[in-house]
Amino acid sequence: MKRGILLGVVLDLVAGGSAFAGPKWLITSTTQIKPSVLVKLRGARGPKGAAGAEGPPGPAGAFSSADESIVDGTHEELCAYTPATSTTEQHTCAAESVATCPGDAVVISGGFTTDTDAAQLDFYSDYPEPPTSWAVGATNYGATQMGFTAYALCAKVG
Repeated sequence: MKRGILLGVVLDLVAGGSAFAGPKWLITSTTQIKPSVLVKLRGARGPKGAAGAEGPPGPAGAFSSADESIVDGTHEELCAYTPATSTTEQHTCAAESVATCPGDAVVISGGFTTDTDAAQLDFYSDYPEPPTSWAVGATNYGATQMGFTAYALCAKVG
């Protein structure tokens, strides 16, 4: 009889389960769940939350206006234009001015200035010569001598 009771208790525990079996089947990771079941457990996406507060400003950049400089190129004087006549040839003056950045600087922009109204000057080039210079070329078609100067806007690198 004692055997029957003991056997009945053992069968009851095995067939019916008990608190002793719980920790053996504890799920601690989603990798333990079949993927198709995991998909069914996910709900619909909720509404978007409010925007968070603005973060602190970032560190100052390495570049500042102290790293910029404007460099003048050579000043070029252009003689007056002389049209051709029956006894003389046409005389046109053309020149180029180049502004070059110092040492560890590179050219980022440039241009030119003139001594007087430049309506009679034909600027045929105004461009960078990377990485350190800006070049300007002009021809004078005016009746008076005129001058111009290239300049470069330079920035330090590194």
